[in-house]
Amino acid sequence: MAISRPHLALLADEQILVELGRRFEQLRQERELADRDLFERGGVKKDALAAFKKGRNVSLLNVVKIMRGAGLLDELERLFPVRDFSPLAELTGRSRQPRKRVVGPRSPAAPFVWQDESDEGERE
Repeated sequence: MAISRPHLALLADEQILVELGRRFEQLRQERELADRDLFERGGVKKDALAAFKKGRNVSLLNVVKIMRGAGLLDELERLFPVRDFSPLAELTGRSRQPRKRVVGPRSPAAPFVWQDESDEGERE
C-alpha cells in the first residue's frame, strides 16, 4: 500500500524541504543507493547530504550534486525544459528572437494633479 504524500503546493516552504528530504530518502532506498555512492558519484559532502535528507536548507549546488550522485539529473531537464519551439511562431510563419535584456525600472512619474487643484493655485 502506497503512503499518501501531501501535495507540495499546499505546504509552507520549510515543510516542502522536509517533504523533499523524505521523498529523496525513500527513492534512495528503493534504488538501493548507499550514501557512499552519492559521495563518490556526485561529490556531495556527508553533512550536506544529511541536511538535505532532514529537510534543512542546502545550497542549490549541493542539490545538483546529490541528484548527480543518485542519477537523477534527467529530472532537472524535466523541471526546466529547453523551449525551442513556439506554436505561435509556427502558425504565423515568423520566428521571434528571444529578448536579450530586460528594461530596468522606469523613472518615477510626476505626481498626478487634478485639474481643479492646478486651477486653484492660479486663482489665489
